[in-house]
Amino acid sequence: MAQIEYGDFYKFVVSLGMALMALGALLLWLFLREPFDLFIESSKLAGLTVTARNLVLERQNFLASFLPFVPWLALLSAVAGAILTGLGLKNWRDRQVVKDKSEDLAVEKQKRELHDISPREVEENARVENQVEEEPESPAGPNAPEPQSSVRGYLEAETTLAKRMAECLGSSYAVRMNQRLGKVDYDAIIQPNSAATPDVIVETKYIRRGFHYGWLWEAVNRLAIAAQYYKGTLSRDASPVLIIILASAERPGAVEVRQLRERARRDLLQRGIEARIEYVAENALANMPCNEVIQLVLGRSYSQ
Repeated sequence: MAQIEYGDFYKFVVSLGMALMALGALLLWLFLREPFDLFIESSKLAGLTVTARNLVLERQNFLASFLPFVPWLALLSAVAGAILTGLGLKNWRDRQVVKDKSEDLAVEKQKRELHDISPREVEENARVENQVEEEPESPAGPNAPEPQSSVRGYLEAETTLAKRMAECLGSSYAVRMNQRLGKVDYDAIIQPNSAATPDVIVETKYIRRGFHYGWLWEAVNRLAIAAQYYKGTLSRDASPVLIIILASAERPGAVEVRQLRERARRDLLQRGIEARIEYVAENALANMPCNEVIQLVLGRSYSQ
């Protein structure tokens, strides 16, 4: 059985009290404003049919008996409404104070547990990421990219993506980059203001060369585990998404990535793992329209 939401109950009590006070005011207005056929002239009354004249007379007799009680009924309705409104507001406020404290404690807990990774650690993580061989690299030649250049490219691409997410998601979402929860690092966490909407855990991968399926499967599995840890620790629902940033003018092609992604999706569904896999070209990030950025990150359309 669903538990009673006392906040909504006290809102109803306040609404009922205000309705009773309005009813009291309406009764007084009718008492002072409406004649109710009590001042009908005798000549007009004589011109009516017998049936109509009897109805008017019965109505006058009823109103003559009822109207003296109208001020008391209006007063009773107003007093009852004021009492209900006062009690409802008091209890509503008490429940709201408890709710506010609970939310404040939850925020403080989150602040204590979820914190920023230092820029030095971010760079070190990028260097480690860059050292992972997605696909065997051809022997180094005079035109081979320097490792430091790859790290810089990774950080610049991630920064560009973070800027576009912050610009496009607006004030309804908080974009928290490079976060740590316990011993788990997160590239980005998208937190909506609405508690009814799940957070989004974003893992970014920067690819300068091709990659094989084993690497992709391992990456998405680590992301799914990190998302489960996030849910269990913070008691917040979260949807994981792996975003592969393809370095411009580099392999692999979009068709190859799409094929590997579809294969991974099928395997994820068979294993009951919920995670999205998206990819985007590095040179398209800076000028990507907001609707595409939102679709990339949230997996759905969104209007502010």
